[in-house]
Amino acid sequence: MTSLDRSCPARAPRDDFFFLDGAVDGDRIIKACCFRSWPRSPMSRCFFCAPWLGPCFVTSGWNHLREPEARSKDIEQSKGVTIFLGAAELAAGLRVMLGVLTQLAAIGLILIMLAAIWKKIFVWRTVFWGKSGTNGWRYDTMFVVMNLVILTTGGGNLSLMSWFR
Repeated sequence: MTSLDRSCPARAPRDDFFFLDGAVDGDRIIKACCFRSWPRSPMSRCFFCAPWLGPCFVTSGWNHLREPEARSKDIEQSKGVTIFLGAAELAAGLRVMLGVLTQLAAIGLILIMLAAIWKKIFVWRTVFWGKSGTNGWRYDTMFVVMNLVILTTGGGNLSLMSWFR
């Protein structure tokens, strides 16, 4: 095993997973931290993010699709935009839960949440915690961070996509 193999987490042995062997060579550090070499941990998807994110977005998307007129008034969008958001949230939530194209679903959910955060900050003038402690944009920020975990670690070893590799 070369020193370059030891510096890349995808090829490193388990006992020194993020070992950079003291080098300051920029190329090796970039290779060690690159997107494709992050560990594909089943813990990230199966035990932390997916069981929490999936049902939240599936129920939200289902509610958008079930009552688009009422929901469009709540979020101050047109009925067509509400239906589109509902379908996107429902599909992405199912993909995150099932482990099918999780990174693409995470990108879509991040974009939806960033738009929601933007609207809460600049249109509704909501503070981070909200007026009553439950209507701020802190949950949206948490969803963005959880989707970033899924985006950077992939679907994990227990996802359906891992069966086709």
